Amino acid sequence: MEEESCIAEARENNTGKSAKERAARESAVTVCKGEKAMKKGLMNIGKALETKLDCQGMCTPSTWWWFKDITTSSPQVGCMLGIKRNFNETSGAAAVVMVIAVIVSLTLFCCSCGAICNTKED
Repeated sequence: MEEESCIAEARENNTGKSAKERAARESAVTVCKGEKAMKKGLMNIGKALETKLDCQGMCTPSTWWWFKDITTSSPQVGCMLGIKRNFNETSGAAAVVMVIAVIVSLTLFCCSCGAICNTKED
């Protein structure tokens, strides 16, 4: 409903016929649609963080859940700690992959330098 009123207001405020006025009207309508998409995206991110990481709020938790059942318990940790905890569980595998990638890259570098620097003529 907010988007519809925002679009209607944008069209009312920009009723001119020139190309510049039409562009301003379409720009205002696009801003209205973009705000709705942004709000929806932020709400989805908040819901995902709250449900998957069992956290609420970024630095400090609030006294209630936004998306979970508030009768069960209150939030105990902020999402920064939840994200850190989740990253700590998967960071070991990422470190192993990075070490292997560095070893492969160095090996390829040494082989290519050896091929380029070979001054022997056959």
